[in-house]
Amino acid sequence: MGEIIKFICPENIRISQKCEDELITILAGRGLEGKFISQFRQRIKFLETHGKNCIQKTDWFEKLKEANDIYSMRFKLPKNIRILFTIRANKISILLCSFEEKGSNKKGKNSYSQNIEVAITRLTYLE
Repeated sequence: MGEIIKFICPENIRISQKCEDELITILAGRGLEGKFISQFRQRIKFLETHGKNCIQKTDWFEKLKEANDIYSMRFKLPKNIRILFTIRANKISILLCSFEEKGSNKKGKNSYSQNIEVAITRLTYLE
């Protein structure tokens, strides 16, 4: 699936290797790959076209209030998959972190707060 994700992402949208690895782990053996790829392709195309205005599509994207310049991409699947990303100069997007949100966890690997920290750390490393 990793090759498919890289193929779908246009030149101005990059995915960190760790983010991709997380997606592969979340989807492994669950039979969701086809549905995920279809939704991922739609969201990437919308993100590429709209940049920071992607948040107009509120069921797909949100700007996180808890973090400066971090956005969340959401998927309508049996798993609550989230991809945290940033947008630079309204043209280049970097997918930083993937996780499965579970319940209303405030802490832990399935929480927004924990994964925002991961995304910020990865962004710092990439810059």
